[in-house]
Amino acid sequence: MDRRCKHCGMESDQDRVCTWCGKPLEAPAPPPPPAPAALPGAGLHPASAAGPRPPPTPASAERGAAPRAKPKWPWILTTCALASLVLGIVLGVLVGRLACRPPADPEQWQQVASHTKELSLEIPTGWDLSTSGSPGTFEYVAVRWGRLYFVTIHGSAVKGSIGDIGGALARLGGGDGSLPVSERAEGTLHAVVAGAEQQKDRHYREQGEVQAGTFAGLPAACSEYTTVQRVGLMSVKMRGRRFSAPAGDYGYDVRAVCPAEHWAEFEPIAGRIIGSVQRGPG
Repeated sequence: MDRRCKHCGMESDQDRVCTWCGKPLEAPAPPPPPAPAALPGAGLHPASAAGPRPPPTPASAERGAAPRAKPKWPWILTTCALASLVLGIVLGVLVGRLACRPPADPEQWQQVASHTKELSLEIPTGWDLSTSGSPGTFEYVAVRWGRLYFVTIHGSAVKGSIGDIGGALARLGGGDGSLPVSERAEGTLHAVVAGAEQQKDRHYREQGEVQAGTFAGLPAACSEYTTVQRVGLMSVKMRGRRFSAPAGDYGYDVRAVCPAEHWAEFEPIAGRIIGSVQRGPG
């Protein structure tokens, strides 16, 4: 065995250790080769080496499940809205048709007075009566059956003033007896009320010529007219008759109106009510 020390170069007397430097004679074993550097993700799932793992996919999507069903509430709301609309239309038409039915022929009549006691009249028993007023200023009487059949009497000092002006103009023209009704006091009042009504109601139309008539024993101007009244979802054509009668400090606007299709049934009832009116304490 070679005893020359590889460390100090001297010849050693021993086989294993140099007697000169004390270091082993055998050459040290070479160090083991360094282990290769671990790659990112080494030892993990192959998919993880390429980067972060994607989130897990739901099993339903992996199986190709159908998309989520749309909620039913929009369809339910739409159906309810359409049903409400149809019901409203049906009820609106029904209300209009019921309001247009003709009144029954009155079997009994009763005597009543206005609120001011300045008018008395006869009305069918069971019909609605409303009246108000202030003595010497105005008075109002309304006799009604249902929603579309009524007779109204409206007296006021304002209308009386208009009648006085008309009367003065008539006298200047030669007296009431020699003039047509349209130029008398009652005709002047009648024309003024018609103009005001046409401004208030765009459907109001006078029919035919103004005729001479009477109300509560007073000379009156009389004419017929048409208009339209809304009931429910229906527009009902109305037909009426209107009287204008100056009475000194008072002037009267008297009307009877109902659905045009039932004027023949209502006219005799309205005529009896208006014909029964008397002035004086009721």
